[in-house]
Amino acid sequence: MRARTARSTAIAITLAGAALAANGATPSSTEASAPSMAAFCAGCHAPTPGTMMGFLDTVSDKAQALQLDFGTHKAVVSFDRDTVLKNVDSISDLQNYKRKGFLVTVEDRGGRKHATSIVRFDIAEAIADDEKLSKTAFKAALDDPSMTVLDVRPTPMYQAAHVPGAVSMPAPAVADYPKHLPEDRSAPVVLYGPGGCLGPTTSLRVKQLGYSDVKIYPLGFADWTKTEPSVVEPRWLRRAIHEDLGVIVIVVRGGEAVAAGAIHGTLNIPLGPPRARRPRFPPRADAHIVVYGEGSDDAARQLVTWGYRAVRVLPMDDADWARAGNPVATGPASSDIVYQPKPKPGTITLDEFVQLAKQPQEDVVLVDLRNPIEVEEPSIDHVVNIPFDLIPERMESLTSGPTPVFFCPTGARAEMAHSLVTGAGGKSRFLASGAIVGRDGGLRSTRPWWAP
Repeated sequence: MRARTARSTAIAITLAGAALAANGATPSSTEASAPSMAAFCAGCHAPTPGTMMGFLDTVSDKAQALQLDFGTHKAVVSFDRDTVLKNVDSISDLQNYKRKGFLVTVEDRGGRKHATSIVRFDIAEAIADDEKLSKTAFKAALDDPSMTVLDVRPTPMYQAAHVPGAVSMPAPAVADYPKHLPEDRSAPVVLYGPGGCLGPTTSLRVKQLGYSDVKIYPLGFADWTKTEPSVVEPRWLRRAIHEDLGVIVIVVRGGEAVAAGAIHGTLNIPLGPPRARRPRFPPRADAHIVVYGEGSDDAARQLVTWGYRAVRVLPMDDADWARAGNPVATGPASSDIVYQPKPKPGTITLDEFVQLAKQPQEDVVLVDLRNPIEVEEPSIDHVVNIPFDLIPERMESLTSGPTPVFFCPTGARAEMAHSLVTGAGGKSRFLASGAIVGRDGGLRSTRPWWAP
């Protein structure tokens, strides 16, 4: 068996299934005529004769056969010692990549599909090193006027907080991409997501549209907020104030000016010695803080150095805020911070989630949003695996069936999925902290969305 290392550009994200018999199997007539590409792959790739894109279900060295899962069906493919391997060391090594994405080149041998090459898909390998930007390089790109910077998270998340200068281009809305992209397909484009697979996946889709200079900030927005403030849209802040979501709004200027009129609920925290101001702020690193006024950029950066991970700058003044019909208050502003955060609409507590994992309910379905390439072990029977990118395709069932409760390793995709479903008129809930549910129904890991 020849083993090679190469970069694969196949995307395969769907569900995986049951076992291949150890003594081999032969394809059925239905299998032979079925599509040979997982549904998600079609978002970036056109079907190519002689190739199959799916997930490795089971492999048998003894039978010299493997089974690929395409979500809607499965197919058996044979191999031999002349089959070329890429991104795996050997046939035995394939056992370590069950439920992972593969691109298999096949030929017909007596009515049986035979693999001439087997390539493990690796999203990191699909993006060239010179296309991945560090935070330093990404910040430099923000200063380049010729660069189009795109935030591929859902619109509500963009409105709540985004990188300065970024334009919203929600990843699931593939048909809307052209209106956000430059007409010149040679113009430079850089994009970011929440971190994880969404950014790289979207970059491949943008390349498929003919754009030749596409780069990504692979660590994404979660990494940005560790050391940098973000920007908030006025519409999000207006809703947060109206719904009393517990956002701290700070104006950086003198008290006399505040008394003349300020955003409703504004606190007046004049610039001064940092040591004197620090004890007045809440201890929680996830406290949502919005800063505006002259010197707001410097004040926001100071808050980030103190460890806050949800610091935002509102790029407008009181006059613009008032002209837009937003709530304004007059009189002296308080300088005492009372932080009473409320759960985001749609969130489920960790205790409730654990209870649902152990005792399923007929009107609720737990939805694991990881891509199958991330899944190391099967979960409990009443957990459904729907990769985040497939949420638009499954929208009808998600809005008409049992109420979905979304979860993922960090909570970011869960919140995005919730936004998509509620935006489509459906009902859902999500776990804001990260979770992976094991076969026994126990949680494998949890962490708040803002944690480094």
